Amino acid sequence: VNRFPSFYPKIKNKTQLITDCAVMKYPPIIQHVPEEFQTEELCKHIVKIMPILLPCIKKRTKELDEIALNEDPFMLEFITDQTEEMCLSAIKKDIRTIDYVKILSDEIIKYVVDKKPELIGRGIQICPEIITEEIIISINDGVQNECVNIPIIKQSISNLEMNSQLDKVSQKLFNKSYEKIDNDIYKQNLTKKK
Repeated sequence: VNRFPSFYPKIKNKTQLITDCAVMKYPPIIQHVPEEFQTEELCKHIVKIMPILLPCIKKRTKELDEIALNEDPFMLEFITDQTEEMCLSAIKKDIRTIDYVKILSDEIIKYVVDKKPELIGRGIQICPEIITEEIIISINDGVQNECVNIPIIKQSISNLEMNSQLDKVSQKLFNKSYEKIDNDIYKQNLTKKK
């Protein structure tokens, strides 16, 4: 096994020493290692050097998921028990990982819209129920007073009720911007009169 780790699957009487030797020589062999020989130390080492092998680990832990995610944000795709922190961390390392996010929070949506607004459609396709009036307004406020492209968001949502809600939000945003303009004009007129 030391010289030919690929023979590991053919060995009938496997031991921890033989397993460790084979996996250290050729990490992908982990997919053939029985669960009882996948020690915590061995799995941490493997995930650290080759995060893509995360799905081959039979005793998955949150710690192993986090190690893999720290090495490669795209490992988010293979993490079933995602947390908001994991998702945000992955997105901050590479925004394209939005495709694998299962938890969309206000903070994640705001981050994505701020960094790459054209990707928000993907997030909406993943989890359309997260889009609320408050989120759209808060996103709008965070995008330097430029209106979020509601027609593009509407194309990503098939739910008619949600589209109706977006129409209402769009009208409110429109009214809100005109109220601000009216207030600014009123203030300017007051200062001119004085």
